[in-house]
Amino acid sequence: MSTDRIALFYLARGADADHLASISRFVNAYRSRPAGVGHELVIILKGFASKAALAEAKAAMAGIAFREVHTEDESFDLGAYADAILQVDCERAAFLNTGSEPIADDWLLKLDQALSLPGMGLVGASGSFEGGVGGVAFPNIHVRTNAFMMRTSLARRTLGRLTIRSKQDAHVAEHGSNGLTRQVVSFGLAAAIVGANGRVYAPEWWSGSRTFRQGNQANLLVADNQTRAWDSLTWPERRTVHETTWGTVRTPTPPFGDPRS
Repeated sequence: MSTDRIALFYLARGADADHLASISRFVNAYRSRPAGVGHELVIILKGFASKAALAEAKAAMAGIAFREVHTEDESFDLGAYADAILQVDCERAAFLNTGSEPIADDWLLKLDQALSLPGMGLVGASGSFEGGVGGVAFPNIHVRTNAFMMRTSLARRTLGRLTIRSKQDAHVAEHGSNGLTRQVVSFGLAAAIVGANGRVYAPEWWSGSRTFRQGNQANLLVADNQTRAWDSLTWPERRTVHETTWGTVRTPTPPFGDPRS
């Protein structure tokens, strides 16, 4: 049983076609970018087609110390986190999905310091205002779950309430009407994102934080498949995607307000 104050969960999903490349990318980043704070690395292993495929993935993690836990593959990322957090004893839990890689020094320390602010319930490396999922209109303010951190008690409470049996369920769990961020806010707690510069951004400042889908994303703390996809877009394509994510004004409505009111 872990006695570390912080557990860092990395999801290694073998069903992803490029999982070996993703795992190797994470391992290289984990080695080269100091986390800045003590923690236990927990690798969530799921979705491997065979023992040989699992062994190959574990070989890609050689040279780093970690604890492994196993979950079923049917409940997608957030469902795996809900299962894994019950298996580890810690005070705080950070979660990174298969495609994530830290790209700034002291990245975990910066998340931990942000979570220590009074009234803070959820912090992440990026957020979005994108709507359309589960009938939630823009601006649908939510922390993206590629990289986020919570106190363990709250993570167990919120993640355990999610029912995820399909890809649509997984999207709703992240940014639907009862998604993770909205659950946290309903408890009277705040949600924020953290930049590579260590600054903590309340939702009204997300669209100007130089993080997700903004310019060259120079202030990103943790990269992922979607941030890398942005880097490959043309400028006209970026304009369209940016407007889908952030709209055309800095703060469309007060955070978590009803845009119809």
